[in-house]
Amino acid sequence: MNRIYRRRRRTNYLLPFLVLVSIGVLIILGFQIFGMIFSVSKGDAIYYVAEGRSKLLPFGYTEWENTYNGVKFKLGDSVKTLSNGKGVISFYDGTLVRLDENTEVTLVDIAKNGEDQQILLSLERGNIWINKPKQKVIRKTDFVINTEYANYSITGTVFAISKNDQRETLRVLKGEVEVDILEEDEGTIRSIDTITVGIGQQVDLDQAVMNAYFNREQPSVKRAMDSDFAESDWYVWNELEDESPTDFANSKTGSQYQVEENSDKNDSEETDQEVNLSELDSPEIIEPEELDIVSEDDDFEIEGIAAEGTKQIVVKYKNEESEDYTKTLIENFDSDTGRFSYQIALEEDNIDFGKNVYRFIGVDEMSFETSPVTITIDYIAENEESEADTINDASASLIAPTVSTVGGENYSEDMVITDSSIVISGNVKGASSVYVNDYRLTRFSAGDNDWSYNASTAIGNLVPGENTFEIYATSEDGQKSAIETVTINYEPSTVSVVEDTVDNDEVVETSSENTNEAEESVVTDEQTVEAEESVVTDEQTVDDSNVKEEEGAEEIPQGF
Repeated sequence: MNRIYRRRRRTNYLLPFLVLVSIGVLIILGFQIFGMIFSVSKGDAIYYVAEGRSKLLPFGYTEWENTYNGVKFKLGDSVKTLSNGKGVISFYDGTLVRLDENTEVTLVDIAKNGEDQQILLSLERGNIWINKPKQKVIRKTDFVINTEYANYSITGTVFAISKNDQRETLRVLKGEVEVDILEEDEGTIRSIDTITVGIGQQVDLDQAVMNAYFNREQPSVKRAMDSDFAESDWYVWNELEDESPTDFANSKTGSQYQVEENSDKNDSEETDQEVNLSELDSPEIIEPEELDIVSEDDDFEIEGIAAEGTKQIVVKYKNEESEDYTKTLIENFDSDTGRFSYQIALEEDNIDFGKNVYRFIGVDEMSFETSPVTITIDYIAENEESEADTINDASASLIAPTVSTVGGENYSEDMVITDSSIVISGNVKGASSVYVNDYRLTRFSAGDNDWSYNASTAIGNLVPGENTFEIYATSEDGQKSAIETVTINYEPSTVSVVEDTVDNDEVVETSSENTNEAEESVVTDEQTVEAEESVVTDEQTVDDSNVKEEEGAEEIPQGF
């Protein structure tokens, strides 16, 4: 019997190994994809100084510090604009939040969760304008503006919020905004009502409205948007920016602003509280070699090199005549090589006669600043001509006073008045003080264009007959104007006062200031007796007249 032997096949171990490897790779890729979709990462926000000055309060700090154009606005940071300042926060999704002057906001939350985004901005005070574009790549948007009274949730819209100590107002210019009315109960904040506000509408919330909500009432808070809002400078500026946004990242307007500094400090002194000091070395000045320069030249080019890791170079500049530093972002800087240059010239408006101080500072990726390296240039060019021009300009700007009205009537030469109390008024320009007969008008303030002076018999600067008033002005530098001379004739009206003299055959009528006319008005003794009950004595009349003069002297100021 023939036996058949079958050859055993060799076991293939490679295929299971490849399968296991493939499964592992798929698992790793799956985790990576899962992480890319669902992991939370910090978003980016950049703050730009659009106009004026701004300050930043980094998270965990208690001292506000100076900020500059293009700084990163991070989680927990607060930023505020000062008077005449404006700012713009640019978020990673294209949302722009513009800040009006005297406005403060805090970034409470900013994160990406896959394709979702979460941004929570708290408005402490002031005016903000939000332009939130719709984006198809974002599956879910959670952009919320938080205030004391409400949360304002948006997806894609344009709206403005104003907040002061008494009221906050929402105005919707495009799209819709959901307003969640908030109530705090034992430390827990909850929404007690939700309002949808559409285009052209506004909502006003104050304490009275909130009390109504707390009492579970339904106050009417929606109404048509104020027509005068569309005429405001704030509205016009934002409309123009929405139509054609300024590239503040590359704008010179946004790269320069005034920095508040203590003028009593030494030029080289700065405290650790003013800035977050970077661990990077200070920039090194290559040209010029001397850091203390005395020169008649007004044109310099500063060249230097920054430490590795420096992301930006800023320069603070101040002339000895100015109180504040100007902080400028140096545009001619190569972060790869560290090389930078800075042009100084009169036409650049960064040098003037006298001592000029320049502090060059490096900024790292955390927005921390290095210690400054300082250059001083004492510009000693001839300045006599400009000083003379300044004095001549100051003298030329002072215009002698003129008289426009006397007693409410247009003034004319040899004017005759009959009132015992008048106001002389006129105009002046460039004056710090105005004098009438060497009396300084105490109610006139430097720079006023109008002046007034009170003349009255009660205070002794108006008498019957001719009255002359010499009027002149002085400027702040001590210059005296030409004298304007005014002549006014005072002819008082006659007032009859009867004297009780039973033994006398005549009763004399006196006037307040002129007794020569009394002889024309004499009455008989019989008339005096008949009028006895209705006449006051001469002594009473004199006493009353003295009282009135004393009261009038206290009540009527001489000049204002």
